[in-house]
Amino acid sequence: MRAKLCFLAMAGLWLTSCARPGTATAPPIDWLKQVQPFVNRAAPAYTPPLPTPQPFPTNAPSCQAGQLRAVGVPDGVGAGNYRYEVDFTNASQVPCQLSGTPQVQGLDPSGRLVTLPLTVGTYFLDPIPADIAPGESGYLNIGMFNAGSCPDAPAPVTYSKLRFGLPGGGWISTDISVTRACGGLTISGLGKEPGPVVEPSPNPGSIETLAVSLEGFPQQARTATTVHFVVVLANPSQVAVRLSPCSSYTEIINPYEPISRSLYLNCDHVTVIPPGARVRYAMELEVPQRLPHQAALVAAKWSWRLNVPYPAAGIGGVLTVQS
Repeated sequence: MRAKLCFLAMAGLWLTSCARPGTATAPPIDWLKQVQPFVNRAAPAYTPPLPTPQPFPTNAPSCQAGQLRAVGVPDGVGAGNYRYEVDFTNASQVPCQLSGTPQVQGLDPSGRLVTLPLTVGTYFLDPIPADIAPGESGYLNIGMFNAGSCPDAPAPVTYSKLRFGLPGGGWISTDISVTRACGGLTISGLGKEPGPVVEPSPNPGSIETLAVSLEGFPQQARTATTVHFVVVLANPSQVAVRLSPCSSYTEIINPYEPISRSLYLNCDHVTVIPPGARVRYAMELEVPQRLPHQAALVAAKWSWRLNVPYPAAGIGGVLTVQS
């Protein structure tokens, strides 16, 4: 038995002494310190939700015609559009709700009472539903077009003595006149001017908390080439950010017309960004080929943004593109 133990010990010693140098297991790669390689993995196209203002209280019953007084306030011009504001003041002793789109009638050039051909939604900032207290006012917009913008359209038609049929009941008569030019008139719903949009605070640990920066983005590039750069995602918070499921992003470049593509991040190695850490990702931006009728040198706007609900982490700039 003793001889057997000695033999095994000597065999182990021989194997140890004959082991080749350099065969020890390599230390694991610290991927947090590496640039994550670019991966071309297509992601679904993403459209960020539009920010919406804080809604007003809408607990009161709908305003009726007998509660309101209306007056027209011509106001606002933009990109060939004219805005006519109609203010509605609560002349009663109780609150009521301004909401919905009224019917509108008026006298045509021959003096007939007709219903105006209106499209809902104007070029301007439209009001949102709201309760109005006694003495308080709301409004609606009527949008008109500049007849000079469409010389081949039908002749302008003016409607006078407008009256408004309220969703809550009844009609309000006015001395307001509007002109239908370029074949169109638009109208908004009733309400009050929207307040400022309040950006929601991202939840701790969500990808929206990451800060985005760039490394190595060039100032210029040639058409039909690929721009290589690095996006840095930094976690300034005290909570780890998990990249599971793997997040996607959208690149947009606009040398002649907007071109976008959505791809997934490379989450093969880093699935969590610890507090205070930063991860670098190799990126590629395709510069399109110039068409014969397009300029040889343009300043192309570009952007890179994570595909996350508003607010979104992103960055952008201008790239000089030349043939």
